[in-house]
Amino acid sequence: MAPPAAGLPCWAEMGRAGPPLRLRAQPNTGGNGTSHCVGLLSCITERARKASDIRQGGALALPARRLASPAPPQMAGANKPAAGAIVRRWLTPLLILALCGFCGCAAAKRERTLAMIKPDGLAGNYREKIKAAILDSGFHIVKETEVQLDAETASLFYAEHSQRSFFDSLVKYITSGPVLAMVLERPDAVTQWRALIGPTDARKAKTSHPNSIRAMCGLDSEKNCVHGSDSPESAAREISFFFGDGVSETVEHDEL
Repeated sequence: MAPPAAGLPCWAEMGRAGPPLRLRAQPNTGGNGTSHCVGLLSCITERARKASDIRQGGALALPARRLASPAPPQMAGANKPAAGAIVRRWLTPLLILALCGFCGCAAAKRERTLAMIKPDGLAGNYREKIKAAILDSGFHIVKETEVQLDAETASLFYAEHSQRSFFDSLVKYITSGPVLAMVLERPDAVTQWRALIGPTDARKAKTSHPNSIRAMCGLDSEKNCVHGSDSPESAAREISFFFGDGVSETVEHDEL
């Protein structure tokens, strides 16, 4: 009887893929069994050789329908090693640039403002409590000076209120005792200091901002314990008024 291999087609000879070869153990029938194994190995070898020729651009061509078939999809993550190398290469420089940019922005937003403890604040021994609140809120006290304002200097400081009915009372109050002027620094100092001291009218501050400085030691809209610049421009002029050469210059602000 002819060995089973004699009846098997060699699919590589037909130029198309055939069903997978299933090798099963065959009973050893002497020469016939050996011929069967040789036939199978010969067919497998021929298939492998022609597949190699195709991969290397050999003369054997696949049918047109096989050439037109789409390439198999690439496995996800096939480029992970290359992507990982790129990330490792650029991650540190990017982090450094981001950190520098953050520090630059933080430094650019740092500003200074003028804070003043008025006569009632000093007379009521609120100096240390106010300074503690300042430091606890992240401010740095750059410089400070305690001065006694005279009527002329006080009038110059509050010149924009000179036409208002309370002007004389305001000058009398601010010259009733020494004041402590301080230069405060931190990011967004003007806004943060105004938030810390509370509304101009200390009576309203006690209700709406009970933890503010004016709620702690102020009495009303005039005797409100502390002063704060209302804008960066006002802060620059007021700091110059107390600490620079611009004492004779008019300071424009609408904060009492």
